[in-house]
Amino acid sequence: MFDKDEQGASGWDIAAMAVRTARGGATMALNLGNPNWGTAADNDSRALQRARAEQGWGIFAVRTWEELLVFARAFSRETFV
Repeated sequence: MFDKDEQGASGWDIAAMAVRTARGGATMALNLGNPNWGTAADNDSRALQRARAEQGWGIFAVRTWEELLVFARAFSRETFV
């Protein structure tokens, strides 16, 4: 998502512009199998950590359909009520 696009534009810049333009926040619900994601022990999640810190992305790990439903219900209640 943050790599350059087919025209060479920075994915980071595109994501930042989308967050600013939407003015509604930014959320990712991702199938992250690593239970250590987002910690110092997980080098693979540096881009996600950066997105959270620099652009304010809310990042939620879901590993099962049940976790996705729990996330979706909580997100809907928080966002739309």
